Amino acid sequence: MRVVVGRVEGISGELIPPPSKFFTQFSVALAAVCEGRSEIRSPLSVGDTTCLLSSVERLGGTARKSEGKWVVWGTAGRPSPAGGVLDAKNSATSLSLLSSISALAGRTMVVTGDLQLRSRSFPELLLGLRRIGVSVFSTKENDSPPFVIMGADLKGGKAWLGVPDKYLPSLILPCLFGEGEYHLIAKGGERLQKAEELLKKAGVGIRRRRGLIIRKQMPEGFKVTVPRDPDLLAPFAVLATLTDSRVQIRGEGRFFSLLKRLGVAVKVGGGKAKLEGPQQPKPVKMDLSEIPEFFPLLCVMACFAKGTSVFSNLSPARKAKSDRVSVMVSSLQKMGAKIEERRSEVLIRGPCSLRGCEVDAGGDPCTAAALIVAGALAEGKTAVKGIESLRVTYPNFLGSLRKLGVETILGS
Repeated sequence: MRVVVGRVEGISGELIPPPSKFFTQFSVALAAVCEGRSEIRSPLSVGDTTCLLSSVERLGGTARKSEGKWVVWGTAGRPSPAGGVLDAKNSATSLSLLSSISALAGRTMVVTGDLQLRSRSFPELLLGLRRIGVSVFSTKENDSPPFVIMGADLKGGKAWLGVPDKYLPSLILPCLFGEGEYHLIAKGGERLQKAEELLKKAGVGIRRRRGLIIRKQMPEGFKVTVPRDPDLLAPFAVLATLTDSRVQIRGEGRFFSLLKRLGVAVKVGGGKAKLEGPQQPKPVKMDLSEIPEFFPLLCVMACFAKGTSVFSNLSPARKAKSDRVSVMVSSLQKMGAKIEERRSEVLIRGPCSLRGCEVDAGGDPCTAAALIVAGALAEGKTAVKGIESLRVTYPNFLGSLRKLGVETILGS
């Protein structure tokens, strides 16, 4: 699938962010191991989340889906699977959550995904699972799915977890049912904070002391409304900043603080962020180890800064749903940007004049959104291939563009 977009002079309007994908995913996974009934209101209903809901039934729980609400009756930490295979579709987060829950099943389980997910390696996730006592291995030499989980010996104790923040919440779930207290030595970020918020609603307490202290405890059914995620509208914020625009976004996301680092004026107040353009961003030197999802959009921003921007620590961006570094460097070079890769860094010399052409997003929603924005800022027409995954992370992305006055042509 591909979309064709032409140069945009400006956009205007107000956008309401979609519900948080991670919050939806962790809510379902937590509900699956809870005792009793959980109610998840305003969930994000996309493939990366509904695969977890359908897995609840395969794990012996019960799930009911209605408009605007999902209800889950959990397994009280004792899954009784009807089958031996769970499908995480295209989601690394769902893969980690299903692998953790499967460890409680008391039988051999297989967790797999689609072709793209099965092509990615997850050595850090496998190592983290093993260090808390889960018997797991990959069916391939490169630590990619399918994973085989052969139970767990959850004795508790101290475990050093060198895992990214996106996997840490999933590793907490088996620890809740361990024989002894766990002391997880790990550095958590925004996802861990969101997970702790949900765990509290389920009556679970986690202490912070040079890591995480997790005692054995039974999570109880809970009710939650999934918050909206303004960061999912970051592509529209970039387009508004670089064109003659007036855009209002409900909520305050992390990306707005990045815009401020780039010298962009963002008016935040009353639960809304207001952006006016055009503005010229400043060149920056930025470590992207914790925010690989923003690398593609920051590359586009840097093309319009006056000076050289340097992005470093890009390994997480390479190991995402695509090699985002290679995709963005090759695509923006094709569009006329002065961008190059040097060892572990990417350098962009701006300002650049982008020209329309055909580029391939590599099936990654973050690169797809960024390249569509780049196309809207380029002279002529830009065709972006490989955009199917947009529907998973950026629901109604193209519809929102049209709402803001951007013409797009969708084709195969």
